[in-house]
Amino acid sequence: MRRVLVHLERLGFSLTAWLADDILNIGQPELGKEMDRAVGNISQFRDIVQYKRIPAYIALLLLSLILSACEMGRKECAYSRTVTSQQPYCSQQAPKTCNTYCDSYGCRQSCYGGGYCVQTSYRTVTSEQCQSYRCKAGYIAVGDSCLTQAEIDERKVRREQRAINAALKANDDGYLLSAIAYDYQTGTDGRPLDMQKAIELYEQACTLASAYSCNALGLFFRDGKIVEQDLSRAIQLKRRACDLGSEYGCYNLGMHYDASSAASDHVQATAAFKQACEGGHSHGCAYYAINLYNGKGIAADRERSNATINSAYSSAIDALNDAPEDSALKRRVDFVFGTRANIYLAELPDPYTAFAENRYDAALGLSDQRIDGAQALLDAGYISSAEVAVELGMKSWYALFAQDFVAAQAASELGISIAPDKTWLQTNRAHALMFQGQDDAAAAIYLQYKGTKIPEQYDRLWEVVINEDFDTLSAAGLSHPQMAEIREALR
Repeated sequence: MRRVLVHLERLGFSLTAWLADDILNIGQPELGKEMDRAVGNISQFRDIVQYKRIPAYIALLLLSLILSACEMGRKECAYSRTVTSQQPYCSQQAPKTCNTYCDSYGCRQSCYGGGYCVQTSYRTVTSEQCQSYRCKAGYIAVGDSCLTQAEIDERKVRREQRAINAALKANDDGYLLSAIAYDYQTGTDGRPLDMQKAIELYEQACTLASAYSCNALGLFFRDGKIVEQDLSRAIQLKRRACDLGSEYGCYNLGMHYDASSAASDHVQATAAFKQACEGGHSHGCAYYAINLYNGKGIAADRERSNATINSAYSSAIDALNDAPEDSALKRRVDFVFGTRANIYLAELPDPYTAFAENRYDAALGLSDQRIDGAQALLDAGYISSAEVAVELGMKSWYALFAQDFVAAQAASELGISIAPDKTWLQTNRAHALMFQGQDDAAAAIYLQYKGTKIPEQYDRLWEVVINEDFDTLSAAGLSHPQMAEIREALR
């Protein structure tokens, strides 16, 4: 058979190695080949036969010889590398036999056999020859080697285990192990997304005194999405994280206790917020300042409250200046700034109590005082112009009930000029115009925002808010014929 093939090759039929290269891939899924690839090459063989005008019987004979040659090579190669208890290594003949059918006829099963021999023992051929066989057999090139996917995966597992073992032995309070766990949690740094693996490593790192890991585990047990919810376990982990110096652990612990109705829990919440604030956690500072202001879990101290929130804001601004594109820092600044604004605004006169008691003129007067105070805070840089716009919007609402419709229109329009994006200010403007008899102007506004969601009203639709306003105004004796028309138009 071998002599026949050599003879055909001398006659110019060099298709042998080319075609066998893929035909013999049938039944070798580990080499990543598909049967349809082989079928495709047989189709190509047919086209070439037709192009060369090779008689059909010769073409069939050639195809049969190709398949027979590779099958013989596969068997001879397999026989020569048989491993038994008496002969634990490939025979001396194995590389030569496999090489003949691998190199001369392109039979990949033989290439595979040649690589296997060296994988079993280097006594017959060199490692360079081994890699040559393996690469010809279609393995994946990795550096200077050619490996199967299983071998690549096994290498990754061994390498990863070595990294984990090294992290476990490192005297770093679980820092390296925590970093590996984070990679599994986020699917970064070449590690796959594997939450269970992440939790397993976080557990070990927490035991090694990794505050970050303890806090991360605490959040997992609090949320109950990855692991079964266990609030008791979550609190223990947050407390351990806080005790180990994690400002995030202290903040999360504080948030847990702050939501409680028990006064004793408020004491623990404020203490945790203080620790978080001392660790540089801006949200912790904000909540600590709020509790200081309100006397929640601690004696009220408005001076310390103001000092705490101002310090937190300055720190947040400094951090943002160092990284102006950091969206997380921007949100932190906004939160602290908003908290500070609320603390300072809480010092101003509160007209709502008077309004709730139907003392509308008094509420309007207090609202004027509050706006003056808000303007002073704005000038001092403690609040934004948006807060002033909100106060103007509230004044326009109080003015409607005090039946000072001119003042209601003026306040709403001033607020709109400051914050044109606050759609809810347009509601009071439309009401004021309606009560002044400017029906067309009022109707234009009422219909302009139909179908619009109002963010300041929990994203409720404009028409829902308008109908509720009409109901509230009518209940206070402020009705108008145009209300029915607008209700109908907004359906």
